[in-house]
Amino acid sequence: MKNLRLPLFGLFLLTGLAGNACAFDIAAEMDSLRADFTAPELTANVALISQDGNGNVAIIDQTQASGSGNYAEIDQSGQSNQANITQSDGGNRALVVQSGTLNTLTATQSGGGNTLNVTQSGNSNTMSLAQQGIGNQIDLAQNGDGNLFTVLQNGNNNSLVSANGASSLSGSVTETGNNNSVTMQTTQNNMLSNKVSVTVGGGMTVIVH
Repeated sequence: MKNLRLPLFGLFLLTGLAGNACAFDIAAEMDSLRADFTAPELTANVALISQDGNGNVAIIDQTQASGSGNYAEIDQSGQSNQANITQSDGGNRALVVQSGTLNTLTATQSGGGNTLNVTQSGNSNTMSLAQQGIGNQIDLAQNGDGNLFTVLQNGNNNSLVSANGASSLSGSVTETGNNNSVTMQTTQNNMLSNKVSVTVGGGMTVIVH
């Protein structure tokens, strides 16, 4: 697997875990795939799904002909979670980890060199993420219950870092233009309202605590 090169087709690996019954070392396999993805000569798309739980749904779409060098990984260890990643163009990276119950995530990356790292460890959370442009970054953790969060990055070199430990929160972040930065940290103790909305453009830096 380590030396596999697929210039015209994507690589898809599905692993279903049941206790210790797995016939090979999944962690080593993932590390090998990640190492291959970082190699400069890699031109294939890589999609990796790992599921341990019941009723989970994971979809990765890398079908656009012009897209190459994309990496997407979904790790699900909870129950009845849904994750959908769509990547077009090239060089995008997406990692989604769901360990709660009844979480839903939709992520779209169009452009090049975009990165998103997302964890959902709460229950009944919903996320919708869209990156349109080049070099955008999302690092997002949802640890509460019943939250709704949407993110749109439309431009280049925008970043969002958010950790949500609250529950029943409705939040949205919109970054337009280039070089915007948003940092958010929400807990049940620092929330004056159950709604948070942030819109930035033109190289702005915003911190929400």
